[in-house]
Amino acid sequence: MKRRFVLAKKLSSGGMAAIYLGKIIGEDNFERVCCFKRILPQFARDENFIAMFRDEAHIGKRLSHNNIVHVEGFEEVEGSYAIVMEYVHGVDLLATLNEAKAQELSFGIDMALFVVAEVARGLHFAHTKLDEVSGQALGIVHRDVSPPNILLSFAGEVKITDFGVASAEGKRSETKTGVVKGKFSYMSPEQISGRDVDARSDIFALGILLWELLAGQRLFQGESEAMTIQLVRDCIVPKDISQYNQMVNSELAAIVAKALAKEPNDRYPSANALERELRLFLSRHYKEFTPEDLGSFLTRLHGKRLAVLSATIKDMLAQKPTPPIYRGPIEAGVSVSGARSQGAKESKPHRPTNFKTTYSILLALALFAGILGGAYYYRNVLAIPPAWELRTIPESVRLSIDGEKVENGSYIRSPIILRNLEPGVHRAVVSRDGFHSETLIEQVHMGQGLLLSEVVLSPAQSMAPLEVSLEGVASSAKIVIDDGLYEATLLSEQSYRIDHITFGEAHLLNVTLANGSSFSCTFTPRSRTWQSPFLVIIEGASRSCRYPLR
Repeated sequence: MKRRFVLAKKLSSGGMAAIYLGKIIGEDNFERVCCFKRILPQFARDENFIAMFRDEAHIGKRLSHNNIVHVEGFEEVEGSYAIVMEYVHGVDLLATLNEAKAQELSFGIDMALFVVAEVARGLHFAHTKLDEVSGQALGIVHRDVSPPNILLSFAGEVKITDFGVASAEGKRSETKTGVVKGKFSYMSPEQISGRDVDARSDIFALGILLWELLAGQRLFQGESEAMTIQLVRDCIVPKDISQYNQMVNSELAAIVAKALAKEPNDRYPSANALERELRLFLSRHYKEFTPEDLGSFLTRLHGKRLAVLSATIKDMLAQKPTPPIYRGPIEAGVSVSGARSQGAKESKPHRPTNFKTTYSILLALALFAGILGGAYYYRNVLAIPPAWELRTIPESVRLSIDGEKVENGSYIRSPIILRNLEPGVHRAVVSRDGFHSETLIEQVHMGQGLLLSEVVLSPAQSMAPLEVSLEGVASSAKIVIDDGLYEATLLSEQSYRIDHITFGEAHLLNVTLANGSSFSCTFTPRSRTWQSPFLVIIEGASRSCRYPLR
């Protein structure tokens, strides 16, 4: 059964698209809440807009991270193309700031640091994402880090969305040199001037967000668009942020100032470096803060909105799905040639017809076409071996099919495509250390095409966040944890963040340097806090690892 998409409620609308709350109806009428970013009707046939949306979906599907809104695909929904993505039960940062101002409530320093650190974490993942085939960096830069594109859930999650104007290798649509995309008041000086940008441009945007959250007012807001552009280009930033918020000390002011440096080389070298500074400051001065505190603040602030959203979701899921109705070309109002039907039959002059002769000719043609069609269907459709695609979260899993281990039980990465299966019932077991395994039973047929299954594993024991960095070499190194549980290529002086490593158990880290030499280390995570992940620093020069505790 093909998946169906149902739009339920428009949440917001922009210049090119509208955001809808809706649901996916899958096999056996299983329903799941999701969001649709749908092209506005006036742009539904514009190839440039469609290409931009397809690029956004293509980038989003490759970014599986807790701080990035998950994109499921690019589909046609009720006559217009749409990006299908996860539904975050919450509100965006802009709506939160507006509501807080209306209720005369302040956005606390602890919440500000936490939100920006979480966004930085998601951006670092996007900035350092490697192509799965070539191993080369994708070069993703968001270019539109702003309050409307930061979602805050009522559970205290922070996710960045809308990679619609992001730059990346392999995009189908291209931005011409000198063309500026994004919101002027959240751009870097180099971006607003139409120059090439890299990850440090997004770091500047993070600095703007942090400044505004702490100061409680806009940073680059001119009386006209031209004045705003000039303010950003000149990088006019008040030196003393404490004049707007006396709780901001000199240490925090220095962090903000470095993120807002006019020259990219004077800023933090990576979003990860900025995140680390914010986490350390937060842990020293606001030890008691938790993500749940953010969730509680949002629930109090948006109580009425939460009630409406919850009721809408409840009503939407309560509606029983109806089977899709197939309408033929004429019934649907479209003729075979593609012209709209006017509901009236076209009159034609009467011609005498030899019905017997006509019937015989049509019967012969039908039999001949049936023979050819049957032969084609048998040779080209029925003879195609079935294939089964498994998409899993987390991405690295172990898999067995009908009791036989795939890849000798080593970890393999999603999506996993199983080809040349024998027709019949097959049993797949998806597993991963520290997680509950899942079993899927599917029946496949010759000629059925690609069968798609999605699996989400749930943790079975405590997990620990991990951060791995490379020092002492000028190039890069490939790391593999636990026989393929995680694989990544680290650049010198950069770090790699991993969320789901089993706590208190020994893990094996294999390191292969750019010169071909390799060595191994073992580590046992001893930290479970999101603020202070367990650190593994790879010393390339001495071919060893060290584990400094924060």
